[in-house]
Amino acid sequence: MQDLTTTPVTGSHALIATGSGSRIDGTNVTLGTSGLFASAARAENGGVVALTGATINTSSNSQADSDPSSATRVLSGGSLHLTNSTVDTTGQRGNGLSVQDAGSAATVSGTAISVSGTRANAAFVFDGGQASFSNSSLFSANSTAVNVQGAGSSIDLTDSNVSSSGAIDMVFVSEMAERRR
Repeated sequence: MQDLTTTPVTGSHALIATGSGSRIDGTNVTLGTSGLFASAARAENGGVVALTGATINTSSNSQADSDPSSATRVLSGGSLHLTNSTVDTTGQRGNGLSVQDAGSAATVSGTAISVSGTRANAAFVFDGGQASFSNSSLFSANSTAVNVQGAGSSIDLTDSNVSSSGAIDMVFVSEMAERRR
C-alpha cells in the first residue's frame, strides 16, 4: 500500500533498506513490483542494498520526473550494489535505476537494464546522485537510455553498452551534471 503523506511518496516495495546501519544482502533473488511509486529494491537514508544474480521485473508508474518509479532506487544518502543481475521494467517513468540526492550512490557491474515505458530511462541520476557502471548494458525503448541532471550529479561508464531505440539521444547530461566515459 502507498503512503501519500510521506515525502517522497512511498509505494509498495519488494526490498527497502532505510536508515544508517540498515543493510539487505541478496543472492539469486527474484524481485517484482507493480503500481504507483513502487520499487523492487530501494535504499534510502543511509541504508544499503547489495544484490548479486538478481532478476528484477517491475511494472510501475509515477506522475512526476522528480519522483520516478524505479526498479532500483537510491535516495537520501542510500547505497546500492548490483552485480551480475537483470532488470526489466515497464510503466511511465518506470526507470531501471534512479539515484537521487547528494551522498546517494549506485555501483553496477555485469548487469543488463532494459526499460520500455514512456519517459523511462535505463539510468536516471539527478540532484547530486552518483552512479558507476562497468561491464553492463543499458537500453531504453522509448526514452533516453542515460539521463544525468542537476548540480553534482555524475555517472561513470566503463566497458558498458548504452542504447536507445527512442527518438531521444542515448545519453543526456544537463547543465552542471557530469558524465565520465
